[in-house]
Amino acid sequence: MTPVAPLFSIGVRLAELLAPWKVAELIGLHSEDHETLIRLLGVREITNGLGIMQGSPRLFLWSRLAGDMIDPGLLAAAMRDERNDREKVQVAFTSVAAVAVCDVPGSVMHSRE
Repeated sequence: MTPVAPLFSIGVRLAELLAPWKVAELIGLHSEDHETLIRLLGVREITNGLGIMQGSPRLFLWSRLAGDMIDPGLLAAAMRDERNDREKVQVAFTSVAAVAVCDVPGSVMHSRE
Protein backbone atom coordinates (compact mmCIF):
# COMPACT_ATOMS: atom_id res chain seq x y z
CA MET A 1 0.00 0.00 0.00
CA THR A 2 1.31 3.41 -0.91
CA PRO A 3 2.02 5.62 2.10
CA VAL A 4 0.32 8.63 0.47
CA ALA A 5 -3.20 7.81 1.71
CA PRO A 6 -2.16 7.22 5.35
CA LEU A 7 0.03 10.34 5.28
CA PHE A 8 -2.85 12.41 3.94
CA SER A 9 -5.14 10.96 6.59
CA ILE A 10 -2.63 11.73 9.34
CA GLY A 11 -2.25 15.30 8.08
CA VAL A 12 -5.99 15.88 8.05
CA ARG A 13 -6.41 14.33 11.49
CA LEU A 14 -3.66 16.51 12.97
CA ALA A 15 -6.11 19.38 12.54
CA GLU A 16 -8.57 17.50 14.74
CA LEU A 17 -5.91 17.04 17.37
CA LEU A 18 -4.40 20.54 17.27
CA ALA A 19 -7.40 22.74 16.38
CA PRO A 20 -10.62 20.90 17.19
CA TRP A 21 -12.57 24.16 17.47
CA LYS A 22 -11.76 24.95 13.82
CA VAL A 23 -12.80 21.47 12.71
CA ALA A 24 -16.03 21.86 14.70
CA GLU A 25 -16.66 25.20 13.00
CA LEU A 26 -15.90 23.75 9.58
CA ILE A 27 -18.37 20.88 9.96
CA GLY A 28 -21.02 22.96 11.74
CA LEU A 29 -20.73 21.74 15.32
CA HIS A 30 -21.23 23.81 18.44
CA SER A 31 -17.55 23.84 19.35
CA GLU A 32 -17.50 23.76 23.14
CA ASP A 33 -19.48 20.55 23.26
CA HIS A 34 -17.26 18.56 20.92
CA GLU A 35 -13.58 19.56 21.27
CA THR A 36 -12.54 16.56 23.38
CA LEU A 37 -14.39 14.10 21.16
CA ILE A 38 -12.88 15.62 18.01
CA ARG A 39 -9.39 15.32 19.53
CA LEU A 40 -10.00 11.67 20.43
CA LEU A 41 -11.23 10.90 16.92
CA GLY A 42 -8.07 12.54 15.58
CA VAL A 43 -5.88 10.36 17.81
CA ARG A 44 -7.77 7.27 16.64
CA GLU A 45 -7.17 8.07 12.99
CA ILE A 46 -3.54 9.10 13.46
CA THR A 47 -2.92 5.78 15.22
CA ASN A 48 -4.59 3.92 12.36
CA GLY A 49 -2.56 5.84 9.75
CA LEU A 50 0.72 5.10 11.51
CA GLY A 51 -0.26 1.45 11.93
CA ILE A 52 -1.09 1.13 8.24
CA MET A 53 2.34 2.48 7.32
CA GLN A 54 4.14 -0.01 9.63
CA GLY A 55 3.81 -2.87 7.14
CA SER A 56 1.00 -4.99 8.59
CA PRO A 57 -2.01 -2.83 7.79
CA ARG A 58 -4.85 -5.36 8.12
CA LEU A 59 -5.79 -4.60 11.75
CA PHE A 60 -5.46 -0.85 11.27
CA LEU A 61 -7.45 -0.84 8.02
CA TRP A 62 -10.31 -2.63 9.77
CA SER A 63 -9.98 -0.30 12.74
CA ARG A 64 -10.22 2.68 10.40
CA LEU A 65 -13.27 1.12 8.76
CA ALA A 66 -14.86 0.61 12.19
CA GLY A 67 -14.26 4.30 12.84
CA ASP A 68 -15.89 5.04 9.50
CA MET A 69 -18.99 3.30 10.84
CA ILE A 70 -18.94 5.21 14.15
CA ASP A 71 -18.44 8.68 12.67
CA PRO A 72 -21.72 8.81 10.68
CA GLY A 73 -23.58 7.87 13.86
CA LEU A 74 -21.94 10.72 15.73
CA LEU A 75 -22.75 13.13 12.91
CA ALA A 76 -26.35 11.89 12.71
CA ALA A 77 -26.71 12.65 16.42
CA ALA A 78 -25.18 16.09 15.82
CA MET A 79 -27.82 16.82 13.18
CA ARG A 80 -30.49 16.59 15.88
CA ASP A 81 -28.89 19.35 17.98
CA GLU A 82 -30.44 22.69 17.03
CA ARG A 83 -27.25 24.58 17.99
CA ASN A 84 -25.36 22.91 15.13
CA ASP A 85 -25.44 23.99 11.49
CA ARG A 86 -27.35 21.04 10.08
CA GLU A 87 -26.38 21.75 6.46
CA LYS A 88 -22.66 21.64 7.27
CA VAL A 89 -23.11 18.54 9.41
CA GLN A 90 -24.96 16.87 6.49
CA VAL A 91 -22.03 17.63 4.18
CA ALA A 92 -19.63 16.15 6.74
CA PHE A 93 -21.90 13.09 7.09
CA THR A 94 -21.92 12.55 3.33
CA SER A 95 -18.13 12.98 3.13
CA VAL A 96 -17.51 10.48 5.92
CA ALA A 97 -19.87 7.98 4.29
CA ALA A 98 -17.99 8.36 0.99
CA VAL A 99 -14.67 7.69 2.73
CA ALA A 100 -16.14 4.58 4.34
CA VAL A 101 -17.16 3.28 0.92
CA CYS A 102 -13.59 3.85 -0.30
CA ASP A 103 -12.07 2.11 2.74
CA VAL A 104 -14.02 -1.14 2.28
CA PRO A 105 -12.07 -2.45 -0.76
CA GLY A 106 -8.70 -1.80 0.88
CA SER A 107 -9.71 -3.60 4.06
CA VAL A 108 -11.10 -6.58 2.14
CA MET A 109 -8.09 -6.75 -0.20
CA HIS A 110 -5.59 -6.84 2.64
CA SER A 111 -7.62 -9.46 4.49
CA ARG A 112 -7.37 -11.79 1.51
CA GLU A 113 -3.59 -11.53 1.30
